[in-house]
Amino acid sequence: MEVSLRLSIELNAREARSVYVSLKPDNEYPGRDLYIEDRVVERDGKGVYILEVKCQSKETCLNTVKGTIDEVLALVSVVVKIGDLVH
Repeated sequence: MEVSLRLSIELNAREARSVYVSLKPDNEYPGRDLYIEDRVVERDGKGVYILEVKCQSKETCLNTVKGTIDEVLALVSVVVKIGDLVH
């Protein structure tokens, strides 16, 4: 069983970079049977944080992918709220 998921979140460029920098250490060494690639694409002051998660172990695959996505969405929420407070 392989699960592959791609998540794209459009933010302002600074917020997208903040999410990327915050998650990069965890995404460098995701663990056994899990592949994570993330990047930021910037254009016209906007940033798109792109996360691709692939898992090949059926025992932990769905929970692992779900946990990764939950972590990203929680961080994005915090970064956006902080950005709103600053502006």
